[in-house]
Amino acid sequence: MEEKEILGEGYGFALDPSLVLYLPLYQLDGSKFISQDTYGHECTATGTVWRFNGRYFDGVDDKINCGSAASLNPTTGLTILAWLNPTSFSAEHRHIMSRDANPLRVFRFIVAGATGLLNFAFSPFAAEDGLQATTTCTAGAWQLVGVTYKWITDGTSEIRLYLNDSEIKNKTTAGGPIPEATTNNLIGLTAGNAEDFLGAFGEVWMYNTPLSTIEIVHIYNSTKWRYV
Repeated sequence: MEEKEILGEGYGFALDPSLVLYLPLYQLDGSKFISQDTYGHECTATGTVWRFNGRYFDGVDDKINCGSAASLNPTTGLTILAWLNPTSFSAEHRHIMSRDANPLRVFRFIVAGATGLLNFAFSPFAAEDGLQATTTCTAGAWQLVGVTYKWITDGTSEIRLYLNDSEIKNKTTAGGPIPEATTNNLIGLTAGNAEDFLGAFGEVWMYNTPLSTIEIVHIYNSTKWRYV
């Protein structure tokens, strides 16, 4: 129990300098709160309802704006992880997180369409490339979703998608690094008020480096007691 309480309070993550955003949303109520990492970003929640196990998004206009700090603008390495419980999927994508400069999507991480497939893409938008999973997420259940991005060389990048404790798809693709932009990082909704998420977020992490599968499995095993 003691280990669970410590990890639940975020101490297992907050001191990692590569962790640029950590939001244990089950702890963070109110319309404004500070991220629980060494950077302490001020985040603004619009419309989301706090619950004991996270934040509920209504699928219409709810979002969390994490700001535009330079530390939230990784270009050569990135990991995004989130505990999600989607209520349902639809033809419109369900937005997890992006750095969105409408119409330029610097990067976006979504649940794509009615099939519930994870999708990560980066821009410039006219030459957007990315990766879509073939394993589906589950509506009405908690799951850890994740993506890692690594810029390998000029013109080559690597993307890996994760569901719970498993890597589900990877791809080496043309393009990269992710372009810089002085725009906000948003959770649950794009800057163009589209791709609304319907369901709950429990925790969200962003790292400025691609975590290994072993590291992601560790995070899953350290936090799943709260959700599954």
